[in-house]
Amino acid sequence: METALREFDFTIPPFNLLTREQTVALGRRIDIGFESEGSCVLESGTPSNFLYMILKGHVAAVDQREGDAQPLTFAEYGPGDLFGSMACLTGQSRHSYMALEDVLLWTIPADAFRETVEANGRFAAYFLDSLSRKAAMVETGAAQSDLGELMLTRVGEAELAEAVIVPADLSIADATRRMRDRRVNCVFVDTPEGLGISTRTDVLDAIALSGRPLTDAVGSITTVPIVTCDSQAPLFQALVSMTRHRIERVAVTRKGHLVGTLGLAEVLSHYSSHSHIVGLRVARARSREELAEAATGLTPLVRTLNATGAKMRHLGELVSALNARILARLYALTMPPDLQDRCCMMVLGSEGRSEQILKTDQDNALILGEGVTDAEVAPYAVALSEGLVALGYPPCPGGVMVSNPEWRGSVPQWQAHVEQLVGSTAPQSQLDTAILIDAQPVAGDPVLFHPLREALSKLGQNQIWLHHFVRPAIEFHAPLTLRNPFGRDAAVDIKYGGIFPVVHGLRSLAVEHGLAVTNSFERAVQLGERGVLSAELTADLQQALAVMLRLRLGQQLESTQEGVVPDNRIDLGKLRRLDRDLLRDALRVVKEFQAFLGSHYGHGI
Repeated sequence: METALREFDFTIPPFNLLTREQTVALGRRIDIGFESEGSCVLESGTPSNFLYMILKGHVAAVDQREGDAQPLTFAEYGPGDLFGSMACLTGQSRHSYMALEDVLLWTIPADAFRETVEANGRFAAYFLDSLSRKAAMVETGAAQSDLGELMLTRVGEAELAEAVIVPADLSIADATRRMRDRRVNCVFVDTPEGLGISTRTDVLDAIALSGRPLTDAVGSITTVPIVTCDSQAPLFQALVSMTRHRIERVAVTRKGHLVGTLGLAEVLSHYSSHSHIVGLRVARARSREELAEAATGLTPLVRTLNATGAKMRHLGELVSALNARILARLYALTMPPDLQDRCCMMVLGSEGRSEQILKTDQDNALILGEGVTDAEVAPYAVALSEGLVALGYPPCPGGVMVSNPEWRGSVPQWQAHVEQLVGSTAPQSQLDTAILIDAQPVAGDPVLFHPLREALSKLGQNQIWLHHFVRPAIEFHAPLTLRNPFGRDAAVDIKYGGIFPVVHGLRSLAVEHGLAVTNSFERAVQLGERGVLSAELTADLQQALAVMLRLRLGQQLESTQEGVVPDNRIDLGKLRRLDRDLLRDALRVVKEFQAFLGSHYGHGI
C-alpha cells in the first residue's frame, strides 16, 4: 500500500541494500498488523506468513524445554527489530514469539520477502550468512562511517611536546643541552623581533654545513616568526599549516599563550596509531610519575583505534603488549637490580589472554627464583601493586596480586599449588586454576615460568577434573532482554552472559588438547585446525566474541567519557538495531557452543 511505502523507513539496514525498483515493489506489499498482549505471534516449529518489524511494543522469543514448567525467554525484541525471517525462508521458526504487550507490527508477506531475497544477493546475505560474515559486512560500513570522527580531533588532544623558551644570547651548545635535558626537538628563542624557533635540524645544519662554532648565540640560527595553531583547531588544520609552510613542527597556543609544540610525526601517528608514542614514553620513563603520565595515553589510543574499526583481537593484542611494557618498566623501577633477574612477574586472566583492553582489575603473580625468600621481595611486591594503582590499574577485589603472599612463591611451591588446585572441585579452586592457565610472563626471568607452564599443560590428562572444570561455561545462561517488565535495570552483564562461556569453554578445550596459546581467538583457530571444532563454529565463535567485546568496549568508553567507572554491563537501549541483531546472533552462537561442550564433556543441558 502507498501509505506503508511512504512511512516505512527503507534507509535502515538491511533495507538500504535494495534497489529503487525493489523498494517500490516491496513497499506496496507492506502492511500494518496488531497483536494483543499475551498472544502468540509465531509458534516454534511452524512457518511464518510474514517477516515482522516491530513498530510499537515488545515481543519475546521463548523456548519451551522438556522438564521446564515455564518457557525460557531467549530474547526480547523492541521497536525497529525484525523477526520471523528464518521461518519465512526455511518454513520453520526457531522460537515462539509472544507479545509482551499490545504490539503494532509492519508485516511483509513471506512470498514478497522471499522474492526480494532471491533478487538481491546482499539483502539475502544479511539473513542467510553466518554471524562471522554478517558481522564483517556490518563492521566494514561502521569503520568507514566512524573515520569521519577523527576529523573532529582537536590539536590539544594530540601528543604535545613541552614548549621550552631560551634567551637569544644562549650558546648553541647550551641550547642543544637544553633540548636533550628536556627531551624536546626544538626550543623557542626570545628575540628582539619576537618569539622564534630553533630546531635540532637547525643546529645540525649550522654545525655540520655552515661550520658555526658551538659558542655562537642560538639567536643567530633562529627562525622568526613562529607558525602557530590554536589548541582548539581541528588536528588536520595543523597538518595543513605544516604542509603550507613546509615545516615539520608548529607552536600550539591556548588563548594566545604558548602551551607546547606539535610535530608532523605526532599528527600522522594520531591518524594511524599513536601506539609507538605510548611505547616510547614508557621506555623513557625514569620515575613512577613519568610512567603514570605515559599510561594516560592508553585510553585515548583505544578510543581512536576503536573508532577506526580496529578488530578486537588486534586491539587487545596491541593494548596488552603496551600494558606489558608498562608493567615491565614499573618492575624495573621498583625491584632492586639484584632481584630483577631472579624473579618472574606474570599477568593472569584476561591480561594473560591479551584480551584486556581498558584498565581493569590487577591480575598478577610472582615466581621467586632459587635462593630468593618471600621476606626479601615482600616490600617490593607491595610497592608494585601500589604502583599499578597509581598508574590507573585498580586492585583486584579477590586479591590476585603480587602484594598478596598467596600469589607469590618459588617454582616448587607453584608446582605444588597446581597439584593442590587440581585435587579440588571447589569453586574458588576452579577460579584460581582458570586464572593461572592464562598466565604469561612479562618481567624478570621468563625461564622461571617454564616449569609452571609444564605443570599446567598436564591438566588436560585428568578427564574427571576437566568434567568439573568446564561446568560453569555450560550451565550459565543469560537471555538477551531489551526491557524488563518488572522495572529493574534493563542492562545485561555481557561478561557472564556471553563472554565467559566462550572464553572458559575454549580454555577448557585448549587444556584438554595441550595447546600452549592463551588468546581465545588463537585457541579457536588451533582447535579448528585440529578438527575439534567445525570450520563454521570456529569462525562464528571468534566473531561472537569480537561482537560482544566490541559492544562492551563501546559502552565502557562512553562511561569513561562521562566520568563513570566502566563495568561489563551493556545498556541494550543504547544499541543500534544492527548491533542488537548481531548480539542476538552472538548469543545464539554461545548457546550452540554450550550445547557442543555439554555433549563433548558428558553434561546434560
